[in-house]
Amino acid sequence: MPERRWMPADSAGVVVSLVSRIFPFLQWRKTITAATLRADVIAGASTALVLVPLSMANAQLAGVPAYYGLYAGSIPCILAGLFGSSRQVVTCAV
Repeated sequence: MPERRWMPADSAGVVVSLVSRIFPFLQWRKTITAATLRADVIAGASTALVLVPLSMANAQLAGVPAYYGLYAGSIPCILAGLFGSSRQVVTCAV
């Protein structure tokens, strides 16, 4: 009896599904509207208003220059915004 190998029926669809799960921000252009863009800008600005002084103060408490705190605070939030859900991003600025 010949050995059966698993072959997907639509390998292109499987690849697209996998890529969209790994990089969810590639599908944003399909769902963005003026209202969601406005809400995202307001949320980003309010997060930045809290994050900038908080991260600079934490860096100074740790005894390093303040700009290290800006990097340590902003880069994880950007990555969480691109790859995570809103439940994960809300913990970024805390």
